[in-house]
Amino acid sequence: MPRGAPEGAPVIRQSNVQFLRPYDEVVDTWRRCIAHAYDPERLFARFAHQVDATYANRMDVPARGKLTVRNLREAVVLGFNIVLWIGLRADLQKKPISPTTVRVVIRRMRMI
Repeated sequence: MPRGAPEGAPVIRQSNVQFLRPYDEVVDTWRRCIAHAYDPERLFARFAHQVDATYANRMDVPARGKLTVRNLREAVVLGFNIVLWIGLRADLQKKPISPTTVRVVIRRMRMI
């Protein structure tokens, strides 16, 4: 029975699979596994490895766009939207930006 559920309420499970281990133990193990895999340090370490492993082998393609007023305008609008929607309007009160995130962003900005 889920915590806080009234007595006699139907049990709602997150899986329809019958496990050999107790269901609550399987769900707790799954949650710990996901929390471990998506820990910011580990997530950004995987991201950094992927970039490092593939960046040196990327194809050298010719630039498609030319420096025109229209392309500059689109770049300014894109940059503004990124700053607005990701930077200013993001819900940062619940979870502040971690130092790991800042390090990864700065490192990637240097590659550009």
